[in-house]
Amino acid sequence: MLSPADREKAVELFNRHFNHLVLFVNQYTHSIPTAEDLVQDMFVRLLEKGQLLDSPPAYLFVCARNAARNYLRDRHEHVELAEAQAAASADPGIEETLTYFERLQEIHDAVSELPPRCNEVLRKIYYENKHYDEVAAEMGLSVNTVKTHVYLAIKALKKNFTLYLLLFV
Repeated sequence: MLSPADREKAVELFNRHFNHLVLFVNQYTHSIPTAEDLVQDMFVRLLEKGQLLDSPPAYLFVCARNAARNYLRDRHEHVELAEAQAAASADPGIEETLTYFERLQEIHDAVSELPPRCNEVLRKIYYENKHYDEVAAEMGLSVNTVKTHVYLAIKALKKNFTLYLLLFV
């Protein structure tokens, strides 16, 4: 049985890394629901073994990668040797992937710190892929107000993430 402090730490680790690990595993499975199941099972196994609380993020990514590969192996999804070698050579290292997801988390945190209306508009436009007129109708705003919120949000984010925004927007 976990102490309340350990339980809180486990929940914090899960919340901090779950989405990143799902996106990482999805590169192998090409299915978000499958990736979510694999990552959740991985967290449960590590918690049951008593290894979760001491696991660095890189270890979590290694475990997630292994879970994805085991899943594919167990499903008997065989790929031509040449395709497998090409995929292995194109597969970024754990360190690079971890750095990528850390930067993505920084952007996510910065978006969360925007004023509430700018945050909501930006999320609807970029995360939900909605058009300006759809967002305007949903929020009871004019299209120009929506455009202004997007402009102000991106202007605020550019101060810290000019290079990142060029890569993601």
